[in-house]
Amino acid sequence: MVIVTLSAYLPSLRPPACKDNFCPSATGSQNLIFYSGLYLIAFGSGGVKSSLLPFGAFQFDDEDPVEREKRGSFFKWFYFCNNVGALISSTLIVWVQENISWPIGYGISTLCMALAIGSFIYGTPMFRLQEPRGSRLSLQAVMASLRSFSHRPPSESSFMHERQDSDNGNEGTSRATCTNEFR
Repeated sequence: MVIVTLSAYLPSLRPPACKDNFCPSATGSQNLIFYSGLYLIAFGSGGVKSSLLPFGAFQFDDEDPVEREKRGSFFKWFYFCNNVGALISSTLIVWVQENISWPIGYGISTLCMALAIGSFIYGTPMFRLQEPRGSRLSLQAVMASLRSFSHRPPSESSFMHERQDSDNGNEGTSRATCTNEFR
């Protein structure tokens, strides 16, 4: 957001103003800076949205009924705030950009992002953190799938199940469906 805000604010990072129906194009470096800011926003947004929900859900104990209820409340408030943020950004921020100033509109968004990052860092000592237990897609898993590429699945689906150990986090015997769909 800082890069996009600066490219809207600093005259050297944006194309010159239009004169008499002629609008000069942006230079290559201006385009590079602006689009790198946009791509960083998209990349960061994708990373945050995919990891924030599981991280938030882990903050509540599944065994405690009170915390289970709080987890449900977390998801409701998360989606509510997400939608309110989308509404404000597509109405109020756009109005500010169109009627007041593009840099001020981007600056408001940048300030909101800075406040969110600051509150996340401030709250870090209170978070429950789960240590990683290994990757689901490891070299060992890829090699095992390549070795078993020509094997036929068992004729009876009752022979297919997950490992029964606590090392891989898959405790229990949940059965997999026997199909040829992903051979």
